[in-house]
Amino acid sequence: MAYGETVIKILQESGRTLKEKGWTRFAMARDANGDTCCLNSEHAVSYCLWASVVKGWRTVDPENEKFYFPFFERKFLDVLQLKFGYSFPVTRWNDEVAGSLEEVTQFLNAVIAVIPPDAMIIVPVRANAKVRRRAMGSSNPKFDERSAEPHREPAFLFSDAWALSEMRQPPTRRPCA
Repeated sequence: MAYGETVIKILQESGRTLKEKGWTRFAMARDANGDTCCLNSEHAVSYCLWASVVKGWRTVDPENEKFYFPFFERKFLDVLQLKFGYSFPVTRWNDEVAGSLEEVTQFLNAVIAVIPPDAMIIVPVRANAKVRRRAMGSSNPKFDERSAEPHREPAFLFSDAWALSEMRQPPTRRPCA
């Protein structure tokens, strides 16, 4: 769980990183020679949008890293679809569509604009076994009846849940076949 204010700080930190260090495409980070490098490298002099956001949450709220990846992945996709008419992940947008740091900054500002600072944001990690059994059906081969626990699924089971006034868990979505 996080608050909108924290998410906004992360995005602002991301923007600062891009302005101070530089923006790149087709790599998480680049060194002074333009070669790719790890985003944690001391030689990194520029970052892609996603790497700058990762650096942002690791600076502002590193204890909740598992929360932020699925949250930002979903929120960025929503904003790209609604504001820019783009239906692919933000990493692809960064590499194939964004043409300048200014465009990336506009995108970050568009995301900040849709986040209420006082919002409580909940992204459920996993639904409990009973809810999953109902949603997926007990005959589903991905459900292990012996342990009464579902097998671990990728991030598509996370949902974007803006619980502005209540602490409630959104319904579990069935995976596409």
